Amino acid sequence: MKDLAEHSVDAGAWLSQALQVLSLRMKHEVAITRALRGDDRNEGFLGLFVSDSEAETLLDTLSGRIEVEGTFATAEQIARAWDQLQSARDASLWGDCGAALGLSPFELDVLVLAAAPAIDPRFGRVYGYLNDDMSRRALTPALSQRLSLSGDVDALTVRRALHPKAPLRRFGLIDFEVRKPFIESVLTLNEGFLDDLIDPDSSPFNGLVVPPLPLATSATPLPPVIADHPGDPALPLLSAAAQDGRALAVLRGSDYTCRAALIADIRRAVLKGCHVCLDGFSEAQHPLCDTVEALIGPHLTVIQHRLSPWNTDVIPQKSSELPKSDAIEALQQVFGAPEPDLRNATSSRVFDIAFALRDAPPASTVMARLNADCVHSMAGLATPVLSTFEMKDLIVRQATKSALNQMISWRKQAGRILDDWKLGGTFGKTRSGTALFKGPPGTGKTMAAGIVGQTLGLPLFRVNLAGVVSKYIGETQRNLDRVFSAAEDADVILFFDEADAIFGQRSEVSDARDRYANLETSFLLQRMEAFSGLSILATNLHQNMDDAFLRRIDWVIDFPAPGPTERLALWERLKNGAAPVDTSVDFALLAETFDLTGGEIRNCALAAAHRAVQAGSEITTPLLYSAIAAELRKQGKPVRKSVFGDHYATLRGTW
Repeated sequence: MKDLAEHSVDAGAWLSQALQVLSLRMKHEVAITRALRGDDRNEGFLGLFVSDSEAETLLDTLSGRIEVEGTFATAEQIARAWDQLQSARDASLWGDCGAALGLSPFELDVLVLAAAPAIDPRFGRVYGYLNDDMSRRALTPALSQRLSLSGDVDALTVRRALHPKAPLRRFGLIDFEVRKPFIESVLTLNEGFLDDLIDPDSSPFNGLVVPPLPLATSATPLPPVIADHPGDPALPLLSAAAQDGRALAVLRGSDYTCRAALIADIRRAVLKGCHVCLDGFSEAQHPLCDTVEALIGPHLTVIQHRLSPWNTDVIPQKSSELPKSDAIEALQQVFGAPEPDLRNATSSRVFDIAFALRDAPPASTVMARLNADCVHSMAGLATPVLSTFEMKDLIVRQATKSALNQMISWRKQAGRILDDWKLGGTFGKTRSGTALFKGPPGTGKTMAAGIVGQTLGLPLFRVNLAGVVSKYIGETQRNLDRVFSAAEDADVILFFDEADAIFGQRSEVSDARDRYANLETSFLLQRMEAFSGLSILATNLHQNMDDAFLRRIDWVIDFPAPGPTERLALWERLKNGAAPVDTSVDFALLAETFDLTGGEIRNCALAAAHRAVQAGSEITTPLLYSAIAAELRKQGKPVRKSVFGDHYATLRGTW
């Protein structure tokens, strides 16, 4: 993006000098008008006209330090003064405006002529005099032709410069009030454009400027339109912009409902040296669809989608060899947000990721921005699972942890292997991934799912079986389809706890209910394969899962009941906090004596802590034994004297 500090001439200072020359040009024109009208003309309506002498006085003041001989400045003197300002204009933002927007010398003159009455009302009064109508104290096409500073222009040149598709009106530089005849229409300078010229940083910019990315690029030129791109349309744009060394200004349709705001941001982006990309404006229902169609041309690319009303037969198709993961990695570098690693955010569009990275927010904020629509769409069917645990916090057998790490690694590499290396098409493999966590309750399956999401930087959604499964025929399929459809264009992990409830075995068809139950399972198999994200299923009864489904599982990870080593580590977590624990507690003995799962140990530890608070004491061995006995009885398991030993008699008195 162009550094505005590079300009050696201030745009406001240059305009002040240009208005001085304009005052001389107008003084010359007033003298000619006076000569043509004759000295004896007097309208006689005080306040509705400017007299000859008043016009002379006004222009004497406006001409400032420039002194001319005689009654008016000659055309040669004006041309010489104007030529001296041209090199200064080229070194200011005015010069950038002409080059970037493709303005002719006459069109640049029009901007100065239109700016004059917006800066000083005295110019407007003289315009009224020259228009021979004091109700029109503004520039007109006829007057712009008369006052042109760059030489004589004909009426056809004026009409072309003021055509709706010419830069002056296309980029909203002037506001044009059409009248008949055309030559008498009113021209005024767009106030926002004037502010941008004088103070480029004063106005907000709703778009996102992406600087040229450090990418391996192709020589593909920046296209005017990208339609029905087979992948992500941002990739060829980013590649071409990087090759061209230009920044890319991305404007989203969801951010604009007002034509003036859109035109202003396009103009600001072009003036900063950016190539503009309009994304999300081509849907027929967008209020600015017609406006964008008229803007298609140099400096601007429109991403067109299938719902566009435009003619797609004449629009070129563009593709790119740029890997999506490389583009995402480069975006994270330029926006200073290296964490989380978003290369695995394969469902999100690259431009959506760029907007989410703006201002380098924390990891959770990035993912929340990317998946905001998904969260809303899955309301009632799935709930987010928040987890702050890391892999080091998970206490399971080493084989289980190794399998989890391998699954995470494979998922991170899926984009590069399947898309960038094109092995997905070779072997008929999509980006979908399904993992089955199987094991008894309380062995860490839910905690592991949260850790997977945390490590991959993807939010985890637990599918609400109560909201999904329905007794009405076909309703379960519709609910599940809503879940998958909402998650399809987002980067989330779907977590199905107690998965055997909806992924159960198909049975022999004996009635209509069996038939529809089998249809549900078949639908789930197809929908899971079509889903491009990661699904995790947890079950205590994996033997009840349908065999056809098990064949489609990518990872089956066992969560067996913890052994003595894992149980000891689980018990010793009591010492990680600030809870007062009696030093005489033998955690090793508890781990060896009681065959409990991680969930049961957690329940016992918390129950003992509550008992300690009630008793006003530390967490002692008797309190732990009491909590263990209560946990066993809750599950219908026996509390044996041979196991509890000396504590048995005390505990029995509390039953």
